[in-house]
Amino acid sequence: MLGLIKNWMTTKPQVTAPNQIRKIASEQYIQQLGMEVNPALPPLPDACRCAMRSVEEIVSRIQSLMLVTAHAEELPPAVINSLYLRVGPNQAFTLQEQALVANNQLSDKERQACLWRYESIKVLLWAIGYISELDEPTQLADMIALSQLIQWQNHEELVAGSQPVGPVNILDQADKYVRLEDACRHAPRRMPASFNHAILKERCACLSWLIGETDWDDAFSQR
Repeated sequence: MLGLIKNWMTTKPQVTAPNQIRKIASEQYIQQLGMEVNPALPPLPDACRCAMRSVEEIVSRIQSLMLVTAHAEELPPAVINSLYLRVGPNQAFTLQEQALVANNQLSDKERQACLWRYESIKVLLWAIGYISELDEPTQLADMIALSQLIQWQNHEELVAGSQPVGPVNILDQADKYVRLEDACRHAPRRMPASFNHAILKERCACLSWLIGETDWDDAFSQR
C-alpha cells in the first residue's frame, strides 16, 4: 500500500470535478470518525483513466483465492480436487500463489496470510454484486458463508450471475480506504476502537488491484 501511495503521489492524476468530489467525500468520512486527513494525498484518477478489472478477471481471482485458502485450511484432497474441477482452466494463480499451493508444509505465517485472503474474496464478491454492500472494517469475513456462496459454481455460472457495481463505486471505495488506511497508520490511537487495521490493509490492497493500480502480488507484498 505504501508503494501505491508513492506511485499515486508521483503521478498526481489530473484533478477533475468527479475525482475531487470523491476526495472530499472520503475526507469528510474520515473526519467524522474523529481522525485527521492527509490533504496532500491527491485524488484517484477518473474511471476512464483506470485499467479496471473485468468481471472475468475478478471471477478468476476469486476462484484462485478459494483454492489458495482451501490449501491453507488443509481440506480433504477430495474436496480440493472437486474445487479444481469446477474452476477448470480459469484458475489464475500468481507466482507467489503457485509456490504456496505447491507447498505441502506451509508455515503458520504463510497459512495465516492465505486465510486473510477471505477479506479480499469479500471485496471481490461485492465488486461483482454477490454481496450487497461493503460494511465497515470491524468484523472478519465469514469464511463459511463466503465459501457456500460460490464454491459450487463454475467460472461461467459466476460470471453469468454477476451484477457489477461499476467503476465509480469501486473508485469511491478505493479512494476512501486508501485515505482511511493512511490516517490509521499515521495515528493508530485515533482509529475507532471497533476498526480492524488488518482488514483495512487487506481491502486497500484488493481495491488497488481492482482499479488496475498494481498487480496482485505487488499489492500484497506492500501490505
